[in-house]
Amino acid sequence: MDLKNILAILTVTTLGGALATTASAAEETKDSNGVASFETGDLTLDFVSSFDFGNHPISKNDEIYSAAAQQLDDGRTVPNYAQVTDLRGTGNGWRLNVQQQSQFIATKDGKELEGAQIQFENGVVTSESTNAPQDVTQSVNLTPGVSEKIVMANENEGTGTWVYGLGDDSTKEESVHLAVPGKSFKAADSYKTILTWALLDAPEN
Repeated sequence: MDLKNILAILTVTTLGGALATTASAAEETKDSNGVASFETGDLTLDFVSSFDFGNHPISKNDEIYSAAAQQLDDGRTVPNYAQVTDLRGTGNGWRLNVQQQSQFIATKDGKELEGAQIQFENGVVTSESTNAPQDVTQSVNLTPGVSEKIVMANENEGTGTWVYGLGDDSTKEESVHLAVPGKSFKAADSYKTILTWALLDAPEN
């Protein structure tokens, strides 16, 4: 076979390949849909810490006692905290209040620990969500019978799970205090009070 014939065969083969490729490039397309739906959830107060101010000698001086940090099931300690979850999907906001129901009362004789006061410091909110409540109480002195605002999530704030913590890892042992006047009578007894945390389903002014 001479060179002219070889070139002719190669040329035909190449052109045939190109024609086949062009024909196979034609395609038909259709669209499909991706759909996800969500159902409204709940607004819940998931957890609130109780405060243990410890056991101390009776003192004639003004004293301030700090509450122990919150201990978790695995033995670790974290700042005392309250946890709120908002899965309603409305963005309506919410409000968290706390009220000390009465003065500290002695277990045995029911007498008050006069002048005792619970003090919160270093309050901060944390979450993996990004729409953080902006109205957060950093510090407050509780008065028995008076409700105090702790966190207020305004419209489109506070969705997901949020923790109001008192202190961080370095201040978790010194962010909740009990101030007791030296002049107050103190029995050799345990004193207790109740804090009521209230979660309201919309912010208030």
